[in-house]
Amino acid sequence: NSPSKYGSTTTLGDHETQTFVDLLSHCLQGRAKEGSGAYSAATFSLKGVLHVIKCIMFEPRNRKLFASSSNGSRLNTLLLKAVARYSVLDKEITEATMDAEAAEHAVVSIYWMSLYGLDESVIRFSSPLGRGTFLPSSFGSQYTEAKSVLAKTFTAYAEKDGITPRSQHA
Repeated sequence: NSPSKYGSTTTLGDHETQTFVDLLSHCLQGRAKEGSGAYSAATFSLKGVLHVIKCIMFEPRNRKLFASSSNGSRLNTLLLKAVARYSVLDKEITEATMDAEAAEHAVVSIYWMSLYGLDESVIRFSSPLGRGTFLPSSFGSQYTEAKSVLAKTFTAYAEKDGITPRSQHA
């Protein structure tokens, strides 16, 4: 999570944002990747991918890169889905793929990403670091309002036993 002994961090290139978003999507769905760079569904754990994304998000340039790309909103949606999986769904369904630590990785990443592009029309105030879409204004085929999904997910998360002070802050 911190710069190496050489004073550098990992900074992504523009083309790499799509790769990380696709990887997270595949892990959440338990899908394999076909074609060039293929991998099986068991190659990467969801917890491991969320940890890597959190480490990547530690670098502000990476957060800004995701936020300014077309992948920012999709990444935030997938991170929210991971938190919802831990917070809202039945423990028996999720305990094989999500635990408190994995959920914390997702929550901290959402927190860091929220600094770079909150949608003023959704939250009703301007973001100091930029404009863009943090999350779509609605989800799913029934177009559930994003604010409602966020409120339910984070309220359920805050009520879970064992969340860390870092997660509570985020």
